[in-house]
Order: sequence, then C-alpha cells, then structure tokens
Amino acid sequence: MIRSAHLTQELAVAVLVLAVASMAAFLASTQGLAAVSLPFVLAGGALIFVYPVVGLFLLAGTIPVEAALMMEGVSAPRLIGMAVFGVWGSQKFLRKEPLTPLVSAGLIQVAMVLLILACASLLWAQYPEGQGRQLFLLFQLILLSILVLDLASSWERVVWIARFLVLAALFAGLLTLEQYFIGGARRAGSGVVGGINRTAVTLVAVLPFAFFLLRSNRGGVWRWLGLVYIGIAGVAVAVTFSRMNFLLFPAVVVANLLLMARTGVGRRRIVLLTGVAALALFLLPLPMERIQDRIGTIGPYITDTLGPNDPADTYSGRGFHMRVGLEIFRDHPILGAGYNNYNPHFLTYQWDLSGAERIWRSPRDPHSSHLAFLANLGAVGFLLWLSLFAVVACYLWRAWRRVFRPPGTDPRFLIQAVGLGVILQFIFAFYSQVHVTKIFWLLLGMVAALDRISERVGQGEEVGSPAPERVRG
Repeated sequence: MIRSAHLTQELAVAVLVLAVASMAAFLASTQGLAAVSLPFVLAGGALIFVYPVVGLFLLAGTIPVEAALMMEGVSAPRLIGMAVFGVWGSQKFLRKEPLTPLVSAGLIQVAMVLLILACASLLWAQYPEGQGRQLFLLFQLILLSILVLDLASSWERVVWIARFLVLAALFAGLLTLEQYFIGGARRAGSGVVGGINRTAVTLVAVLPFAFFLLRSNRGGVWRWLGLVYIGIAGVAVAVTFSRMNFLLFPAVVVANLLLMARTGVGRRRIVLLTGVAALALFLLPLPMERIQDRIGTIGPYITDTLGPNDPADTYSGRGFHMRVGLEIFRDHPILGAGYNNYNPHFLTYQWDLSGAERIWRSPRDPHSSHLAFLANLGAVGFLLWLSLFAVVACYLWRAWRRVFRPPGTDPRFLIQAVGLGVILQFIFAFYSQVHVTKIFWLLLGMVAALDRISERVGQGEEVGSPAPERVRG
C-alpha cells in the first residue's frame, strides 16, 4: 500500500514536470527565454513541496557552483535553501512535531552555544552597522546542519548528497578549465564557487566523495563519475595555481589510494585512475613551467607567513594578518573583540605592528577560521570552535564501530569519506574562513546524520540501502 502511494506521488510529480516543461517551451517560443525562468522556479517549488529531501539534494548540488548560478544577485543555493527551509519548517509546524530530536545531537548543541556566544558579544563589543546580517548568516548555516540531520535519515540519502556534490563539483571543474583553456584566464576559478582559492578549496573538499563513488560496490555509472571527477579536478586545481591546494590534492589522492589498497577493494580501479591521470598529463596543454615555478614558491611563502618577518608587501600578507589577529587576542583574551569584529579592528591594529610596508584602507578578513574565532570570541569561542571538531571525531568513531559490516563495504567507505572531508575542512581553516561556507556546515550535518543512522543500525533497525539506484522521497 505504501509502495503504491509512493508510485502515485512520483507519477503526479512526473506529470507536473512534463506540464511545466511544455509551458516553458511555449513561453520560450513566444515570449523569449526570460519568461522560461518563472515556470521552472514554480516546478522546482512544487517538487520540493512534494519531496523536501529532493530540495536538500539540489541544495547540495548547487553549492560547488553557487557563484556561477546567480539570478538577480541571489545564488541558486540560497533560493533553493529558502524553499526547502520554508517547506520543511511548515511541515514541522503543521504536524506539530517536537523540536527536541533536532537539537538533541551534541554537535548541534555545541554549534548553538557558539551562536549564543556570538550573539552575546553584541553586549560588550562595539560593532559597525550591519553586523546583524553576519549573525543571521551563522544561524542559517547551523540551520543547514539541522536540516541535513533531519532529512538525511538513511544511508541512501547521505549517499545521494555525496553524489550531487561530486556531480556539481565536476561542473565547477569544467567551468574552471573553460576559463583557462578557452577564456585565456591567467589563473582560473574566479566566479565559480567564489574567488579562485575558494574554488580550489571546494574542488579538493569534494575529492573524498569522488573516491567514495570510485570505491563503492554498487552503481557503475557513479563509479565512472568519481573516476572522471578525480582527473578533471586535478587539472582544474592545477590551473588555479593555488599553492596550498597544490599540496593538499596529491595528499588526499595518496591517502585514498592507501585506503583502497588496505581494504583490497578497487585495485583495478587504481590502475584506471593512474591511466586517467597519465592521459590528462599528456593530452592537455598544462603550463608545467608555471606550475613548477608556483610550487617552488610554496616553501618561501610558508616560511615568510609563519616567520618573524612581515610579508605584507609580498604574496598575500597572511602572516601580517595573523599577527594582527594575535594582537587582538592579547587585548581581548577571554571573550574576544566581538563576532566578525576582526575586520574593522584590523584598520586600527595594523598601525601598532612594526615592519608593515603596506597600509590597508578597507576592513580585512583574517583569512583563517581558527584565527577568526581566537580574535573575535577569545579563548571561550576558540575552545567551542575546537569542540565542534572534537564532537565530530567522537561521532565518526562511534559510527565506525556501530556498523557491523566487513571493513570493505559502502557504509564504512562513506564514513571514511565524510571523516576525511572534515579533516580537510580543519586544514582549510588555517588559511580560509570555512565557518562561513555552506559546504562546511553541510558536512557537519552529514556527520550528525551518520551518527544517528549508525545508532539505529546498532539497535537492529533497517535504515536503507547504502548505495541505491533510485531516489526516494
């Protein structure tokens, strides 16, 4: 009976999509392409209303290309997110479902305490106008984790989030290659996810999920998608000329190859992966001299950034920004200068440091989530920030032990992929503000979902196939 009702819903959605597609074709032929957007938005809204989890998949599938999918200055993830949150919240309200299961997870509780501390900083910090928007953004991002925790209620749904991430990141990689090889950009990746470095970070962040698809025991098409993504992402990261991601990309590849070799699964796929990499190197006109020169600057860049000399007039000035953040922390060691208050404080503190050969006249961000919480929310906020990762490690370890399957199976591959993704976010946080990115909080939501799913598995409850061939609402 349930299966029949589910089939009826799917047929209804199919008929609705067909009707809207026909309307779009008619409007395109008579009124122009601008009129096509409205029916597609309406169709997407109807689909999300019937299947909110599909909206979650679409949200995950637009994050890696959010800067490329803009409509009147609003990104696609934001539009989809508003629709999903609206439908999901309305359903919760109309059904009078309790909120306790949504906030009972320790990871969500730590995030909420961090949000409360950030809001409380309004009491002791002097803020520039518009600071409320930053606090509301943090609330929205935490809400994204809660949404993933609630809707990703089975292995199946978590796997589909991973698939949509890889699919969208593949598109981001192709856009990056188009900018370099066709558009003639000197450094590619701008306007894909955000800036050039953010695009490179995202391409590397999705890499563990591509290896998960490659290692998966089911779904040949998705296995090939993972394989193709690894090759495309490698070339795309190369033409971004992002130093730190030059280091991280091969490290992630080697780590996953060791995991594959250790489990004895996918040795033939390792050979295929090697072949794809060799083919990319020989067929694509990569600027090997520029890449080698860029790699050669990594050592001096790190030395200057972490050393006593100020690199404000060379490279990106990250070392100087770090020293400003530490100086702010010394003056506000317990509760910090106020959430997101590093930016305006930078303009004042830059005059107090010796050796600066460059003066900034507009607010600067700290280029690091670790440094941001240390300077903005002091020791208390920094410990809460680190507590997020501590809880994540605990959740992943519990999920690993609860899954009573052989080591070389999809659930454990998925846990490894999500775990490696969070480790990468922790590393990214040294040179990027990951706490204001959607993919970071999406990953935290996936961790919380895996912990809850594995708990139900440990209790003997069936929670869905780990690698389905069909999405279910």
